[in-house]
Amino acid sequence: MSQIFMNRGFFSGIIKESRPLFSLEWEDSLKKVMAMDWDRLIPGHSGAGGRLGTKQDVQNLLSFLQDASAEDRRARGQVLG
Repeated sequence: MSQIFMNRGFFSGIIKESRPLFSLEWEDSLKKVMAMDWDRLIPGHSGAGGRLGTKQDVQNLLSFLQDASAEDRRARGQVLG
């Protein structure tokens, strides 16, 4: 039997919507999603073709955010000296 994770409301409970979203908060919340027992993800906004998401999709997003954060830190280090 497949376990389905529906994220509507999950992220709004973790991240306060009244301020900008920060990469580290997204990373933490995606790690929590990855730790849950599920096979398919029903995103708040469906992906291409309306397909259900997978843990690999979540991992890809997490990796993207981590890479972007690392690049941001590197770039700021060059500017700040």
